[in-house]
This record gives sequence, structure tokens and C-alpha cells, in this order.
Amino acid sequence: MAKRAQLTFGKRGSQNNNNKLYLSILLIILMLGSLVFYEYYTYKILVRDFSSSFDENEFSSANNILLTDGSFNPFKVIYLKDDLSAYFSTKITNLSIELNDGNINEVSAFNIIEEIKRYDIPITIPEELASGNSYESAIDLFDLGKYIQAYKIFSTVKSTDLNYASSIEYTRECKKNITLNIINESTQLCTNKEFDKALALLDSVNLIVGESTDIVSKVEEVKKYYSDSLTSNNDSAADVSSSLAIITTSNINTLSLESITSYLIQVDISNQKTNIFKGKLNKWNLIKSFTCSTGIDSEKTPSGVYTIKEKGSWFFSDTYNQGGKYWVQFYGDYLFHSLPYDEEKTTVVDYTLGKPASHGCIRLAESDSKWIYDNISKGSKVVIQ
Repeated sequence: MAKRAQLTFGKRGSQNNNNKLYLSILLIILMLGSLVFYEYYTYKILVRDFSSSFDENEFSSANNILLTDGSFNPFKVIYLKDDLSAYFSTKITNLSIELNDGNINEVSAFNIIEEIKRYDIPITIPEELASGNSYESAIDLFDLGKYIQAYKIFSTVKSTDLNYASSIEYTRECKKNITLNIINESTQLCTNKEFDKALALLDSVNLIVGESTDIVSKVEEVKKYYSDSLTSNNDSAADVSSSLAIITTSNINTLSLESITSYLIQVDISNQKTNIFKGKLNKWNLIKSFTCSTGIDSEKTPSGVYTIKEKGSWFFSDTYNQGGKYWVQFYGDYLFHSLPYDEEKTTVVDYTLGKPASHGCIRLAESDSKWIYDNISKGSKVVIQ
């Protein structure tokens, strides 16, 4: 009887040990699974952030993401090359379509192609985006009016080549035609009030043909048009703002305020608050209220009704020798952004919040500016009063 009890006890002990072993193995599997899922998730975030930055033509930021994020992520080692190849292939296909449809100019398209080439990913570039490499092909491109592609080939002809002298002449003609086309295109953009695009286009052509007095003159002309337009728009926006009651949580749903997104931002200059509302017409709810700093008396933040436009992770102003993280544009050079940093992005140069202290922008704590950067979409209404 004692032996039987002892055997029974031994079996139970063995079963308990087996159960503990199974639980330990299961726990290890769950931990490994969680780790694998986390690494995969962070890798997908990396690819998403890279693609987003590259799509916004923030090439330095995109490259920095690949260099600094996920250094020890196994999925990055295994899949990055294939994912970049797939992304760039799609990007090039879309570029080709946009170029043929006239939705993008040659300068912008070829600048993007040059950036893609930096990554040394084996991909096929369509003929209309490829430069070719022969003198004869350059002449064909020139005759077709594809001056940028032709210029890229002519400018690589060596001085020992028999075609060098004629290449120099073709290069001059390419520069003239590229410059003329860019100036005409920037004029059309100004007509459409797309001054930012016009300035970006004029700036990008310098990467191809170098400094040009005609381009410099056109830049100054566009800047003047831009300044005059901003002054006019500011007067209009101020008129709208002055006729609008000061927004509070009590009255916001009686003012018939609309936004094309589910967010609306109110900047209360008197109380130095940036208030975030979520909802829709006459159904707005306050979800965030950030302490901020608006412009000092000599550089006031413009009152008015605006919309969110562009955004970026970093800017630096040589004029003020300071920059900001997580900027979101709402009007011209006026932005929401973090506390000001030095050029190295490591040291905050002014911690002031809660009273006017900026050069006109709306300064926020870094976590708050990042929240706006992450959550507020283009087109969201901004009311500054």
C-alpha cells in the first residue's frame, strides 16, 4: 500500500514537473513571439517613415532614418533591400506617369531619380527618365526638346573626345533652354498663386545648370509677388478673424465653424494657449490645450483664419540662428513648432512658454508640437485670435 502511494506521488510529481516545463516553454515561445512581432512592427514603422519623408522630398531626413533607425533590427537586414526596390520601382512608375501627364516637371523628376540612384538598388528606369550615355543619344534628346537629359550627357563628354567642342556649345544651348522653360513654368505657378512651388522649382534648377543671373532675378521677382500676396491675404484673414467671436468651449458650437478635416485649432493669443478641437460643424469637443508662445510685439503672430499646409521634422533659420522640430505650416513662413534649438538640434536656446517670445511662429513644447505634427492633417482649419 505504501509502495502504491509512493508510486502515485511520484507520478504526480513527474506530471507537475512536466507541466512546469510546458509552461516554461510556452512562456519562452510567447516572449520570443512578442519580440519578433515588436521588431517586425518597428521595421514597418521605419519603412513607412522613410517612404513618407522621401515622398515629401525630404531626402536628407529619409536617408537619416535608414542610417540611424533599427540598426540591430533583423528584419531590416533581411528585407530592407527588397522593400526599397519595391518602393523605388513604384515611385519611378508614378514619376513616369506624372511626367507624361504634365503633373511634374523634368527638373523635379530627374532630381528624384538622382536621389534614388544614391541607394544603389538595381531597378529599371524607363527610357523617358533615363539619361543614356552616348553623344548621339544626347543630340536626339536635344532635338526632342528634352534639354535636361541632353545636358546631363553633354556635360560628361571628356576634353579628349572628338565631340568635346560641339558638346560645349550644346551644353550652353541646353542651359539657355532649361532656364527659359523653368522661368516660364515659374511664371505660370505664380499666376496660380503657387509661390512656394515656383521658388522650389527655381531653386532646384541650380543643381542642374549652376548659378544663373536670370534665375536669381526671377527668384527676387517671385519673392516680391509672394510678399504682396501674403500682405493681401493677411488683410483678408484678419478681417474674417475680427468678425468672429472669441472661441470658447461654451460658444464654439454656435459659430458654424467648419474644417475639411475632423480637427480645428484655435490659438488664443491673450491666454497663450493652442486649443485643439475634434468633431465637425457645431459638434466640436476640446481634446487638447497646449501652453504656447506667440510673436513678440515687433513680430506679432498674424490673427486670422488659415488652414494647415506643409509639415516637416526640422528646419533651421540662418537669420535667427535657431531651428525647430516638428514644424507645421499654416500661413507663409508662420509655423507651429517646438522650442527653438541650436543648429546641432541638441540644445534648446530658449525655454520660454506662456508669454509672447517668438518671431511670429507659434512655439510649443516639443511633445505638443510633435502631437500636432503627427495628428493634424493638411487642410485643417486654424483660427488665431
